[in-house]
Amino acid sequence: MRIRKCLAGLVLWAGIPAAANAALWTFDGALNIGQSVDSVPGTTVPVPYFGGGLVHASFDDVSGIFSWDFTYQGLSGDALVAHFHEAPSLATGPVKITVIPAPGAPPSGTFSGSVDTATIVGGVAGAAAALTGAGAFSPGDETGWYLNIHTALNGPGELRGQLFVTSVVPLPAALWLAVPAVGFVLRKRRRR
Repeated sequence: MRIRKCLAGLVLWAGIPAAANAALWTFDGALNIGQSVDSVPGTTVPVPYFGGGLVHASFDDVSGIFSWDFTYQGLSGDALVAHFHEAPSLATGPVKITVIPAPGAPPSGTFSGSVDTATIVGGVAGAAAALTGAGAFSPGDETGWYLNIHTALNGPGELRGQLFVTSVVPLPAALWLAVPAVGFVLRKRRRR
């Protein structure tokens, strides 16, 4: 019986690295009008202008769930709509996810949400390629997605924030940490 338990534990322990490609990716970006000016000619910058914000997002490359939180303030008017687009910095690209649907929101706000990327054009594989560089990106690397907040004054986008990788946490790491914890608990139970 003890040999079977040892063999089962060894098989489990040896099989954990097979899922080593799974990871939870996190991203951050600064929302500012400068990125919009650089990528869309004709962006109007009101004087004085105090608009800006931050975006934080995560992507589970196994489940395909993309989640976000962002805050912004100081727009020239109401946020008519906001989207995540796919394109590198200094370029514009197609809408992937609508995060503030029309008719919009006030000039300052905070939003959060999530979506299964299987439901967007390109699906999980397309999202993973753009967000993770097909798994090759490291913390600090620019992704292929950005958040854009559109206003009446700047229809193509007033605030833009390119996403940058902030961390990559392999999901099996939690399993590796669980193995010694389970062993510790079982050892304690035997001593009682």
